[in-house]
Amino acid sequence: MITETELAEIDALVKAPETVTAGELADWLGLTANRVSALAREGVMPREADKRFALRAAIRAYCDHARAGATGRRADTELAAEKLRLAKEQAD
Repeated sequence: MITETELAEIDALVKAPETVTAGELADWLGLTANRVSALAREGVMPREADKRFALRAAIRAYCDHARAGATGRRADTELAAEKLRLAKEQAD
């Protein structure tokens, strides 16, 4: 997880705006603006009343969302391996 100090260093290097549009955030994340809007509707990323995103909060929320998804995929892989092992045992 990124610390506040690291975030401050990144901010100093990047000189990023505080808030961005869905299109600008999409560019930062390598997504489409439609996907960013969908993630906001799903509650993954916080969006302000004026439809803009607080850049740091949105990136952090997206990273947390992506990390949670990766954890789920790893668990699915382990479950598939266990099912394969069980099927081989039953075949024997």
